[in-house]
Amino acid sequence: MFLRLIFWEFQPEKWAEKRKLFLHCKRPGTENTPSIAGLGKACELAKKELAQRIERLKNLRDMLCGLLAVASMG
Repeated sequence: MFLRLIFWEFQPEKWAEKRKLFLHCKRPGTENTPSIAGLGKACELAKKELAQRIERLKNLRDMLCGLLAVASMG
């Protein structure tokens, strides 16, 4: 891999592409594994709570509609 990077430095089009990656601290092949795992866990927890949240929001919506109906009559 080290030899490949040295070779690419002599190819201007590829060197410019690699330089952009290194300037933004994003090297190819270095994924942010802890964040990816954290996102997966967050999605798992959100999925478990989804039905409860939907039910709560439906109740709030119905309560708001009822209050607006009463307010518009009076």
